[in-house]
Amino acid sequence: GELCGETEQLQSISFVVVDNLLRNSPSLSVTVRDAVKDLVRVEAQAVGNYTYRFAWSVSVAGSVIMELFVDGHEAENSPVWVKVRARTCLKAREVANEDGFCVCVRSTVRIDGRCVELTMVILPIVAGIVLLVVLCVVRYYRNEIKRNNEGMWMIDKKRIEYADPPEVLGWGTFGEVIKAS
Repeated sequence: GELCGETEQLQSISFVVVDNLLRNSPSLSVTVRDAVKDLVRVEAQAVGNYTYRFAWSVSVAGSVIMELFVDGHEAENSPVWVKVRARTCLKAREVANEDGFCVCVRSTVRIDGRCVELTMVILPIVAGIVLLVVLCVVRYYRNEIKRNNEGMWMIDKKRIEYADPPEVLGWGTFGEVIKAS
């Protein structure tokens, strides 16, 4: 067969057939298939005297074979082939998959209808984790320093000597203040 047309995944392509044998109401149908299986079967619609139209679309990209049948028999110039281009995706970082749907390219993820680089997602998460770890370490060391400094003000009871009789210096919120050396 010869190249008869070109289309894009999921985009409709239409053909007009003129019956030069001037048959009275023939049954015209088309089968579109790839190398493995039949993809589409459509019946042609009469659009005028001995003129018929049919349209179809497929999700696969590549070359497909289109066979035209008249009253159940393959037409003389059939089959022909049609080139199906991969769908053009309009959004950034999208490509068509084997079914013609626009999907995010590798190393991107869909967020809020857009394909975003994984680095743009992972970087803030890692930065947040690092910041959290740094804050925890700083807080731990501040608490350690505070605890160690509080110990500096504590005096062991064995080292305290009181006069006999103890000399009271005054009274405070927690009781008597006694002079010691």
